[in-house]
Amino acid sequence: SKANDKFELHQEIATVAAHDVTYVQHGGRHYLAFAQYRDEDEISLSLTSPLYRLNERSMQFIKVLEFDSSAAMHVEAFYIGSSSFLAVANYANATTGALAVNSAIYQLDCDGDTDVLNS
Repeated sequence: SKANDKFELHQEIATVAAHDVTYVQHGGRHYLAFAQYRDEDEISLSLTSPLYRLNERSMQFIKVLEFDSSAAMHVEAFYIGSSSFLAVANYANATTGALAVNSAIYQLDCDGDTDVLNS
């Protein structure tokens, strides 16, 4: 049997050349973080990647912020104690194209309706 026979499309999320996605839970909220390689023009390397939070009323993920990245190839959630982190593997400097680029680790903080990624 086909996988489509078992799964029904729930939501489509607009991304541009997303190379990876990870689920992260923090403060009782559910998030999806995408590693976005290309920018919205589909030509330039992306300088940001999106973070979506589940709206539990509509059961839809909504974009809550964009975090700095540089032609991101991979994003991974991990936890230390009660803290939630995202590790982002960048491929190249999105401005110069140089392969020497730093990757990043962000800590997720949410307070009320505010979501923040701290580097």
